[in-house]
Amino acid sequence: MAFNADGSADVNNYKVLTDIQGPEDHHGDMDLKVAGTNDGVTGMQMDVKVDGLTIEILEKAFAQARDARIHILKTITATLPAPRTAISQFVPKIRQFQDRPGQDRHGYRPGGKMINGLIAKYELAGIDIEEDGGVFVSGTDLAKVEAAVAEIVGMTKEWKVGEIVKARS
Repeated sequence: MAFNADGSADVNNYKVLTDIQGPEDHHGDMDLKVAGTNDGVTGMQMDVKVDGLTIEILEKAFAQARDARIHILKTITATLPAPRTAISQFVPKIRQFQDRPGQDRHGYRPGGKMINGLIAKYELAGIDIEEDGGVFVSGTDLAKVEAAVAEIVGMTKEWKVGEIVKARS
């Protein structure tokens, strides 16, 4: 937007730019982000750095945002008309469970021999253990991830008096 001699915004001298990458955010007088579907707006955010926005400026900005959103959605749909029916084999599979916080894990600690052994045994991407007892097991083979989870849960199970356990000597 241009400015008058007194420093006020000249609301009749402006440009509305469409910028999906963001470089104009810093240099422009107004930044309007609009998200949505073909049916309408689902969210928006606007920063204004000057006084003097008019309804005409807002109408143009929203019209350009709509045109850009529809163009982007058409491009996406032309590339991928519908969601994939299956996740890529290369996407890590993650299983999360809650262990007891603060328990003595008897060698089952991040970076410990037991965890590194499980990662190698099941060919996992990793096992992350949070302070609050949250455990995240990830890998590319879901069956191996679930087998590792089962083994970890078995290692940390609290046995109750009277439970029957099958074991080998």
